[in-house]
Formats: sequence, structure tokens, C-alpha cells
Amino acid sequence: MKLCYVDQEQFTNLKKENSRLKTLLSIGGQNDDGTGFEIITENDVIVNRFAENTVKFLRKRGFDGLDIDWEYPKKETKRNYILLLKALREAFDKKETNGQSRLLLTIAGPPGQYYIDPGYDIPNIARYVDYVNLMTYDYTTIHATVTAFNSPLFSRKDIRFNPTLSTNWTVHYWQARGLPFHQMLVGVTGVGRRLVLSNVNETDVGSSVTGDIRTGDIYGIPGGLAYPEICSMLTSIKTERYFDYEQRVPYLVKGDDWVGYEDKESIDIKVPWMMRLGVAGIMLWSLDQDDFTGKFCDAGKYPMMMTIKAAIDKEIGPLTSADEVDPDIRFLTGENQARTNVSCLGCVVSFSCTVFLLVMRWLKCG
Repeated sequence: MKLCYVDQEQFTNLKKENSRLKTLLSIGGQNDDGTGFEIITENDVIVNRFAENTVKFLRKRGFDGLDIDWEYPKKETKRNYILLLKALREAFDKKETNGQSRLLLTIAGPPGQYYIDPGYDIPNIARYVDYVNLMTYDYTTIHATVTAFNSPLFSRKDIRFNPTLSTNWTVHYWQARGLPFHQMLVGVTGVGRRLVLSNVNETDVGSSVTGDIRTGDIYGIPGGLAYPEICSMLTSIKTERYFDYEQRVPYLVKGDDWVGYEDKESIDIKVPWMMRLGVAGIMLWSLDQDDFTGKFCDAGKYPMMMTIKAAIDKEIGPLTSADEVDPDIRFLTGENQARTNVSCLGCVVSFSCTVFLLVMRWLKCG
């Protein structure tokens, strides 16, 4: 993995603007086949050396932790995955010296049972990591045969639909298998699933689609539109927006285009739901898929991120300097947060094979 030091330094230096900010380096991702993880977990010598070198790298470059985005460990590598997390946890804890803050360890967690059951020893994952970033999106794909939502809050009651395909199902499945709510960061996505209707007169959820794959003009995501592209589509007089109250997400129809996505209305429902469960926070995938320029959605810069923050503030009130806060994860507030998001975007997209997670925490510590 190539890492541009100038960009990395610019990214970690954002903490000078916002002392509450924590920056994590993420390795792996959806475009990585997992071979690297399989190699470094082949034996104890290699995995322990990797853990020690990781600590040195993170400290030298000013990162506050590491996110493991292995997509996905299999039945054959399930045990090795835990050995990797154990080695990292022990190395992180051993190096917690000289007044330096404790390094954070997080992982990306899949939303579906197909990947969870064979590859994830959830009780031991909970033992070694600080948080699991649940990828509660991509519940429908470009291979869908009917219209369905990319990131619904609840499952559909209709027996034609898989009841496991929702944020609610994923969160409770992980919890039932050993991950406490307070170790979960639940995902919200800026990408909507773009499907092509077989019949323009049949637009309800569950309508037949052709299987054609279209991309947006800006991001070029196969079968998907980023939030700025969705906002642009909504400006057309030919576009109709609907809200599905069963699954708590919107969708739009323009000709034979059908797009299920997230917006302010769905986020304003999803955030209080998460808070009532007591999850640790929200993971937004991803900053560059939000309207970071403020030119597309007529809602300022980073409307999705700011909607999430506003929804949290509405529930508990904005954080002030007088509040007692977890020293490892600090809530991003006010102007500092807005500047941080804007400044950090270039870094996020310039790093190779990395994702940076900005965690918003609403649980106040005594």
C-alpha cells in the first residue's frame, strides 16, 4: 500500500483544529481480496511482527488507531482473524506508555448472515476490539430482480422479501451473538441503489427490474448514485420522490430509473432509533459521497453529516466544553466539525486503499 506522507500529515494535523478528533488508518476494503490478511496471519511470528510494526507506524504518523476492513474472512480463516485482532490488541495495550493515548482498534462488520456466520467469532471480536463499524447498507445489489432498498431501517413483512435485509436485523443479530450495543457504530451511506424498471407503470417496492446497470455522471458507481447525484436527479420535474413508511427510507422514480437512498427524513428516524438502543455512534460511508461542495443539494456542505449531528443534538443537546467526555472518542461539534470535514475530504480520497472513520459519540461518561 502506498501512503503519501504529505496527505497523511495534512489529515492527522486536523487534530490541531479540533482536539476532540481521532484519526484512524483503515487497511483492506471492498477492492482488496483479503490475500494480504491471509498471509500475515499464517503463523504467530508474522502476525506478532505485523502488530509491533503497526504500533510503530501509527505512532510515527500520528494516527490514533487502526481499522481492519477484511472483506471477508472465511471459515478457514476465522480463527486466524481472531489471532490477528488479539495480537494487535496486546501490542496496542503494551505500548500504552509515555503519556500517549490508547490506540483504538476497530473492524468493519458485514450486514448479512452469509458472511457473518462462517467468518466472525463475535464473542472474541468483542473481547479484542473497541468498536465494530457495521456496514448496514448494500442490502440490495446490481443483480437485484425487483426494486428493493439499499439501506432500510426495518425489514419488509411481505414474505417475498428476505427478512434479514435491514439495519434492524443486522444490529440485533450481532448483539444476539455477543457484540454489545455499546461497541457498535452503525452505518449510514451516501450511495443509493439505482435500478431500471421493467415497466414504468409499476414503481412500487418489489416491482420487476431489467438488470441493466447504469452509472451516474459524476461518481461513475455501477448501479449506484452518490448523494450529490441523487440531489441533482431530484431537481428534475420528471422525478417523483416517495417515502416508504414500512422500511423508513425514501425512493425516487424518473422514467424507468428507480433509486432507493437515504436522506434527512430517513436519518431523522434512524438516529433516534440507534440512540434508544444505546449503540456507540454512527459511521458514514463515506465523506466523499456526501455533498462536500454544497453545490448539489441546496443544504450547505456535508448535508448528510450535518443532518446526523443535528439529529443527535436534538436528542441530547450539543456538547459543550463543560461536558465530561470519553478521552478516546470525542464528539465533533460546532464550527470545528464543519471545518474538519471540509478540510479532510481531499485526504480521504487521496489515500490508497484506506477509509477514515469520523466517529460521533453521544454517550456521555461519568
